[in-house]
Amino acid sequence: MKNKADRWGRNGAAWLSAILLACQLSGAAGAEEQVAALRPYVSWSGAHSKLAERLCLRITSQEEWAKLWERHAVKGTDVPQVDFGHCMVVAAFQGKASNSDGVVAKSITEKAGRILVRLDERFYQTLGPDGGGVRVTAYGLFVLPRSSKPVVVEENAQSTIGAPAVWKERKRFGAVTQPVRWEPRTIWE
Repeated sequence: MKNKADRWGRNGAAWLSAILLACQLSGAAGAEEQVAALRPYVSWSGAHSKLAERLCLRITSQEEWAKLWERHAVKGTDVPQVDFGHCMVVAAFQGKASNSDGVVAKSITEKAGRILVRLDERFYQTLGPDGGGVRVTAYGLFVLPRSSKPVVVEENAQSTIGAPAVWKERKRFGAVTQPVRWEPRTIWE
């Protein structure tokens, strides 16, 4: 009877090492997350919202959107139409502050387990009595592709002009339990 080492042939240890290495490499390649960059379909950003409180919201229905728009916009402004069958809105309101032109999306990425929205505020400097600060209620509204995945909103927390961004989590929204409705459309709609 041959000994156990002969079952693998003379190069059994080399074959076993090659198999283990291949398994490790295929596992590592499969573990890499696919990252997709997203862009808002539409965004609104500005310095003057009627909402004076600091809020971060995920809007998934026309009813929620209409209520938010009424609280945010000047009276008499029509509610923009959003197709919530295919879209959702991420809204950021900064509350009472100074010297900001609004909130912008620096990046939006989708990974297997979540959507990451990174927001930054467009600040400016002023000069005058008491610094000349201009009082604002800055905001940003971003219409994104609808997803049932969790959404994480981060904001740039650094305060030095020209310094690299320091991302800090602002809000985490859980997965949406209602299914995403994908309805077929025709060119005549």
